[in-house]
Amino acid sequence: KGKVAALDGSSGRARRAQVETSIGVLSCRVASEARQSDSVTVAVRPENVELTRGSAAQNDNAVAGEVESVVYLGNLLDCSVMVGDEHIRVQLHPSQSLARGEKVALRFPSEHCLVMTT
Repeated sequence: KGKVAALDGSSGRARRAQVETSIGVLSCRVASEARQSDSVTVAVRPENVELTRGSAAQNDNAVAGEVESVVYLGNLLDCSVMVGDEHIRVQLHPSQSLARGEKVALRFPSEHCLVMTT
């Protein structure tokens, strides 16, 4: 959940938004007629969230978190990462090794962040 802080582009063209969320400001694509100050939801598919070990770099849409759970499902690892008070779901290739309590950085590529009006 968040609030649109700024919009770029015009209606009918590729629009981008800066969305204030509880985990920080995220740069996103806009799929609806969102306006500045609107309450919105930012959607990112779990397989599109990038995870690296260690602290978050100063990249756009990067945040620090801690691994809460890791479940091996055969074709993927289904992970829950705590970022502040938010549970973020991440899906990784099963060859990766990740442990509960590990400090990680998550990056939400802006091309995969989609703003939807609520």
